[in-house]
Amino acid sequence: MSQFRFWFILQQDVDRPVGGVKQIYTVASIISGLGYSVCIVQGTSDFRPSWFPATELNFRTIGNQGFSFDKLNPLLDVVIIPETFLPLLPRLSHLKVIIFNQNMHYLFGERINLDPSFVIRAYSSPNIIAVWTVSATDYSYALDLLPVPSYRIHRIVNAIDEKLFNFGFSTNKSIAYMTRKNSSHSRVVLELIRSQAWFKNSGWSFTPIINKSLSEVSAILSESSIFLSFGYPEGFGLPLAEAIVSGCMVVGYDGIGGTEISDLCKPFDVFASIPFRDFHSFAKGVQKAATSYDSSVSLKLRSRLLQAAKLTSFRYSTESMVNSVNEAIESIVLS
Repeated sequence: MSQFRFWFILQQDVDRPVGGVKQIYTVASIISGLGYSVCIVQGTSDFRPSWFPATELNFRTIGNQGFSFDKLNPLLDVVIIPETFLPLLPRLSHLKVIIFNQNMHYLFGERINLDPSFVIRAYSSPNIIAVWTVSATDYSYALDLLPVPSYRIHRIVNAIDEKLFNFGFSTNKSIAYMTRKNSSHSRVVLELIRSQAWFKNSGWSFTPIINKSLSEVSAILSESSIFLSFGYPEGFGLPLAEAIVSGCMVVGYDGIGGTEISDLCKPFDVFASIPFRDFHSFAKGVQKAATSYDSSVSLKLRSRLLQAAKLTSFRYSTESMVNSVNEAIESIVLS
């Protein structure tokens, strides 16, 4: 077994099930399970996120106060940073670094506030031993445009939690949505729909998903018939896959990173991908989806949803994620 030790840099305690942070904990757990020493550098050493299963916390944690990059061994230690932590790189020039880029659309900062020339120089640094991405579009982006050798670019599969998200065909007239990204869009779309004649007295209602645990998200999706996606841009868009596996029709943005999910579901006509900020198409897409449940072909709809759910859960399984992480780690160990 390699002597490499892996250090994930978070620098804060996050007790909200934010997708990117959750995936860092998940990947850390997988690497630890593969037999490597793993530590997450967070706000405080004893913090434990309420949304992450305690039984899977098989790695060490350390607080910022007790951590220093200068104490790491350049031969043994590998530092893993999110794509938004590029300003840290000047302090890491003596260490091996992996950039875990979970959203290539944040390559130049969430607000595109990083100097593009600095970003390109950063990714050109000789101590960048790998760039990890999480979707087909992001992988292609990195492969085609980053100054990084192709053999150092890997795609980590985002897995759906099979213990929480399972297929069910809900006939509840419930439409679920998340507000974390583009909340102004959700307000506009919901108000447009509420004002339509078809919606009034239809029995349909909206259920927001705000600051919920994963089990609560799972429960809401299992009781909903339609999921509205307002996430854009997304590195992958795991909620899209979770909604499909839960048996929901999806209407909304694929976030670019979720294009592969939309394409996967295309043969089953259960994902209406809406162009960004096209509120007209968004409202009409919801009306069409709601009509599908009201029509006499609902049994066929259940069959289509089931097929899409099975294919999606297979494509984004825990096994697939573990295999992708293992391949990414082996490429480092063997290089």
